Amino acid sequence: RLQAGQQASVLAALLVAGASALSYSPEEARVFASLSKAAYCGTRGRTTEELLNWTCAPCRDSGLQAVPGSVRIVRHDEAGKANATFAYVARLAGGPPLGGSCLLAVRGTSDLANWAGNMEVWKEPVHLDDCEGCRVEHGFLSIWKGLMPTLVRHLRSIGCGPLPAASEGAPSTSIGAGPKLLITGHSLGGAVATLAMLSLKNQGFQVEPAVVFHSPRLGNAAFAHGFAQAFRGSRPFWRVTRDLDPVPLLPPRALGYRHVNYEVYYDTAGNFSVCARQEDPKCANRHSLPRNLMHTQDHCASDLVPSGRICGCQESGESPGLVMV
Repeated sequence: RLQAGQQASVLAALLVAGASALSYSPEEARVFASLSKAAYCGTRGRTTEELLNWTCAPCRDSGLQAVPGSVRIVRHDEAGKANATFAYVARLAGGPPLGGSCLLAVRGTSDLANWAGNMEVWKEPVHLDDCEGCRVEHGFLSIWKGLMPTLVRHLRSIGCGPLPAASEGAPSTSIGAGPKLLITGHSLGGAVATLAMLSLKNQGFQVEPAVVFHSPRLGNAAFAHGFAQAFRGSRPFWRVTRDLDPVPLLPPRALGYRHVNYEVYYDTAGNFSVCARQEDPKCANRHSLPRNLMHTQDHCASDLVPSGRICGCQESGESPGLVMV
């Protein structure tokens, strides 16, 4: 396993390479797994301070440095529950090509009540603006709409927004240009992160496809196609799944939901398979939902973080609490 500094170097090289080859890198995924895990660090006083100072354990594990003072936190209350949704943004430090890039990470929800609540709202997907024929799960869309105004404001405040539209006679290449924005998340955070990628790209942000983890399905086939078209020619987007985790099998395909490409499936031994086909039976779809619902522990398990659990801000040996979709 590469050390944190080596992971950062690998990620920088991959960002330069862009979409020259459809090749998945576990080293890159480890960086993004730590960045996703860091989103669980902002719910208590000590860990909130560590996240803001970029001294939290997952922050260090990522091998990346944030520009001092650039970390911004967004909390969104839902149904009377404080901090039901949490995200952070930061500007990454260092020299090119990675230095100056921006980061958005969205946390998954953190208790069984939220899991049950999500089950209740998983009905027919609803229409998504600015995407022809696209329909998405309305709970995920509602969460994103609740987070978006503050997140956009914070991204702009740290220099991560698109440049203003060019004035008449100015070079057209300056329109929408800005620093690269990397977006990641785990669980529900992975679904919201995927939706955020398309939404922010449509708003002029220079979104760079990244890696999300253990995400549920988000929208219909038209959304999956629209997402692929929006990022055609970019570096690949990777959706990591884990063995018997039930979450990637929800919401059910019977309701019209389809995953976006591309999937990387890990078994319990840490071996992975890359599946380029949508809903490929060689990856997570090899399993059935009734069976997987008996193995919810796989939702938080991950060989891509040092502690072995992507849920929670804990070091190895600490209890993260119950974390579901």
